[in-house]
Amino acid sequence: MQASTDVRFVPVTDADVARLAMTARAAYLPHYRALWTDGGEGYVARSFATQVLRAERSASGVDYRLIETPSGTAGFLKCVVPAASTPPAAAPAAYLYLERLYLLPQFAGRGIGSTALQFVAGLARERGLAGVWLRAMADEPRVIRFYERHGYRACGSDRLVSPGVVVGRERMLRMMLELRPA
Repeated sequence: MQASTDVRFVPVTDADVARLAMTARAAYLPHYRALWTDGGEGYVARSFATQVLRAERSASGVDYRLIETPSGTAGFLKCVVPAASTPPAAAPAAYLYLERLYLLPQFAGRGIGSTALQFVAGLARERGLAGVWLRAMADEPRVIRFYERHGYRACGSDRLVSPGVVVGRERMLRMMLELRPA
């Protein structure tokens, strides 16, 4: 799928946090309900509550963006700059951490995720970083292939440690994209 050109990545302000919380819930649950013994409700409450997002948004090094299209809000992403994140051991230099990238189901397959990955790579380049790293559910082959198509490669694994994860679904694949110097 080609990258979409009519997508904007709008920095989240305090006034946007409630909309971010609603978008996060609506984007996360349809994709990852089966990962949780409670259908994801506990994770959403812990991770996407307005007060949690407000605190994270104002933390140093955190960059939340709403993904906007002419048809409406398509999803959101969260990046963390290296001083506030731990790059994978295989990373030779500072990498931007793409902690979250979630799209609402009705926006999947339109090139928006590809455009988001290009945007994130651009953020890393602007900061003079060597690349981007992320974690993806190891048992989501479609998601892994998506990142691989965009140049990400596996560089390790770890486990999702959070209450309520379905036994056997905890494995996370760490992936990284090395950026070529401009």
